[in-house]
Amino acid sequence: MAEVVNTRGQLADSIAKSAEESADFKKALLADPRKLMTEELGVDIPAATKIEVVQEKSDTFYIVLPYKAQEGEELGDSDLEQVADGSLSKVNKTTCQTVTVVNLSL
Repeated sequence: MAEVVNTRGQLADSIAKSAEESADFKKALLADPRKLMTEELGVDIPAATKIEVVQEKSDTFYIVLPYKAQEGEELGDSDLEQVADGSLSKVNKTTCQTVTVVNLSL
């Protein structure tokens, strides 16, 4: 059965697992994360969305605080278009995995 990615955390876990299992995937992720993620998700990632890949170190503990939208904050035009055309769910053509596209700019 295909892996279903529903949350940002699950997406990050899936990416980390793929990088752990494939040296080529990890190399591509470190070299050009935007290109790899665009290919894997099958959608264009807005240029304004930054993608940072961090290789953990054994002596460092990382804490990532998620962005919290302010009350009353509105969706942008591109977000509204994705909701309207149903493009928030895509099937990865390479692995046949269904993924839910997570708006990384949130």
